[in-house]
Amino acid sequence: MKYRLVAFDLDGTLTKGEGSWWMLHRRFGTLERSIELDCLYSQGKISYRQYMLMDLSMWPKPLARSMLQEVLLKYQLREEAKDVVDNLKRAGIKTAVVTAALDIIAEDLCKKLGIEYCMCNKIGFDANDIYNGSVYPLVDPKNKHLALQKLSKETGVKLNSVLAVGDSDYDTTFLKSAGKGLLIGNEILAKQIGIEAIPNLSAVLSYL
Repeated sequence: MKYRLVAFDLDGTLTKGEGSWWMLHRRFGTLERSIELDCLYSQGKISYRQYMLMDLSMWPKPLARSMLQEVLLKYQLREEAKDVVDNLKRAGIKTAVVTAALDIIAEDLCKKLGIEYCMCNKIGFDANDIYNGSVYPLVDPKNKHLALQKLSKETGVKLNSVLAVGDSDYDTTFLKSAGKGLLIGNEILAKQIGIEAIPNLSAVLSYL
């Protein structure tokens, strides 16, 4: 078997509609400022840890875990996501999510789909489930390959036996560091970054 592990991005790959961070910004009315921070991060003027801290500082205080769950757990799975993951597992292939999304959505999605490994970002909460000011940027969007390398060591699967699936330019290093990288639904971007495009998530199964 050529690939022993399939690693998925989350937002826009396993889900459809707005990304999870955008869902939060729309809910809290901080979208415009968030776009400015994203530009600073993209230009290398702030780190991803700084980005997260500055982002979260704009949200309501106190910020309860339940407020985040109310927004994030309304995500919409791609219709074919469960079937794809089930087929991979039946074939004996390990599955993982590597995402810059928060664990609140990532871990819930992995549980629903039966995905074994979950690499995501986290924030800290106190004993009353109120955000305590801590952030844990375990997956840096511009350097997702580092998270994939860590996953490779954790699972014992070499990178050349990993198939990675994403949907945006932030997935570039993630896709290129795997044995095979696939980009969903954006042929123009795929050509720009030198990654093969696929029309939908189900197409992943044809590469096994």
